[in-house]
Formats: sequence, structure tokens, C-alpha cells
Amino acid sequence: STVARLRSLIGLLRRLGVMGCLRCGNSICDYQQAFAMSSEGPVSAYVNPGGVVHETATFYTANNINLVGATSTEHSWFPGYAWTIALCARCGGHLGWR
Repeated sequence: STVARLRSLIGLLRRLGVMGCLRCGNSICDYQQAFAMSSEGPVSAYVNPGGVVHETATFYTANNINLVGATSTEHSWFPGYAWTIALCARCGGHLGWR
């Protein structure tokens, strides 16, 4: 289930301490920087308008990223929050949104 996967991810993050790019391993952020933007905690699942489920984790800071495109509030999961695409600065892999 999604809840079981999210709990597993939280446990893994606590053990590893550092989040890295899945493609190249580049260090992106520290688990200690996680914070909750919803009542579900720092890790949540959201569905975009196309029906794709995204499991997200929110952090105060991220390093070694490139932001691509203009910020947008369209389809934001957080009311009033503008987002832009975040890519790994080393390999260009999609990391999420800022």
C-alpha cells in the first residue's frame, strides 16, 4: 500500500541521513531538513491532473539542484504555493519541484 511504502521511506531516510539523486548519487539534502506541509508528515502522496501518483518529501533546503522554468501556481498541491521543476545539477535527473 502507499502508506506502507511511505513509512518504509521515512525509516530509510532516518537510517541514511542524506537524500541523494537516484540516477547519480549526488548529495541533495539531509533528512534533518525534512518538514511537514500536510497533516500526513514530511512524506505524502499526491495525484496530478493526469492521474499519476507522486510520492513527495518536503525539505527546508536542497543543494546541487538546477531549477528549470518559470514558477507556476497551476496544479499546485499546496494552496498559494508556486513551484518550478528541480533537476539534479550533476546528471539532470528529475528530483521534484521547489
